[in-house]
Amino acid sequence: MLRTLSFDIEEKQVTAKSIVETPQIEADEQLLRQVLFNLILNSIQAVAVGGLIEIIVRPSSATEAILEVRDNGAGSAA
Repeated sequence: MLRTLSFDIEEKQVTAKSIVETPQIEADEQLLRQVLFNLILNSIQAVAVGGLIEIIVRPSSATEAILEVRDNGAGSAA
């Protein structure tokens, strides 16, 4: 997804890091790609020029993993 969104990332001078510590994940590839695209695009839009986005995948058990997309944007008010 970072490659797909590279124009947006470069235009806003965002630093994007990915940390993947997980075995192969069994999932619907198209749906997972769409979720990642939406989360990363949202982060790009939320950060200021020069912002930071981190994509982290790590195992939470033998059969599950945790996916986090973090950014240093301002966030949203409730």
